[in-house]
Amino acid sequence: MVTLTKANIGQLDFIHSHLKNNVQVLLPISKKEVSEYIYNDSAIYHDGVIILYRVVHRKTYYGHSLKNSIAIQIDYLVSTIPNKGICAKVFSRFLESNNLEKILLVMVTNTRAVNFYSKQGMHLIKEVPFKTFSSYLFSFKGNT
Repeated sequence: MVTLTKANIGQLDFIHSHLKNNVQVLLPISKKEVSEYIYNDSAIYHDGVIILYRVVHRKTYYGHSLKNSIAIQIDYLVSTIPNKGICAKVFSRFLESNNLEKILLVMVTNTRAVNFYSKQGMHLIKEVPFKTFSSYLFSFKGNT
């Protein structure tokens, strides 16, 4: 299996620009926040795909019991080269990269993202309120 490439601080402006200008990114992110993901080794930039994530340690996540009380929360997934199938390949590798459960929230109205995550093998757990809109909670448990 190919190892995914971690983002480095030299890519900070590029990554921040793509997150800031992408219409599918719902929550604004500052350059400082992007740098924190990079410094915490929680940023991937591989084949034009950006994934920012963090490890969460808790028993439940919006009422969903986490396997072993730990999971990887995916906060941002953006492709700088849309509609080429690259994002699906990189994201699939990310999902299979370890045995930790992966979790994320996606807006109910974002049918394109809902379909994408479903095709990637993520399971829709439930609908949850999030700020001013409803979201679906998705989970991928990986190898058990």
